[in-house]
This record gives sequence, structure tokens and C-alpha cells, in this order.
Amino acid sequence: MDRYENKPPAPHNITVTKGSVHVVVIRAFVQYLLYNRTAIDFLDWVKDTGIPDETYFSSLNHSPQLRVPGSYLGI
Repeated sequence: MDRYENKPPAPHNITVTKGSVHVVVIRAFVQYLLYNRTAIDFLDWVKDTGIPDETYFSSLNHSPQLRVPGSYLGI
């Protein structure tokens, strides 16, 4: 089963990836998750997918166009 079956594309051009459930992030990354509209919109999108935590953190970390503090920027 596709975990994103019957879903529209992810908001804000986020690159959807699967990663670990466990993450180590900096405080600014957490603040982005809590208060940034893009992160909040993506959380709403990912809530009804299979294993949303494996998608949420990894996708925000691997979408360099979002410039999430402390994320992978592809450099």
C-alpha cells in the first residue's frame, strides 16, 4: 500500500521522503516546526498518511528550498 495514496501533492513544494522516527535537531528547527505556517500545513497534510512521523521530520529536513534552520541544504 502506498502511504500517500489518494493525497494531493505535498504543500509548499516539499520533497516527501521517508526517514527515521528518531531525530536530533537544534532549537531553531523545533521552533520552525511549532510556529512556521509551512511546517504546520505539512503536518496537517501528513497526519492521515501511513507512519506520519517518519515522513514529517525527514521531509522538512530534506527540502532545502524551505531553509529550515539546521536542516540539510544539499551542500
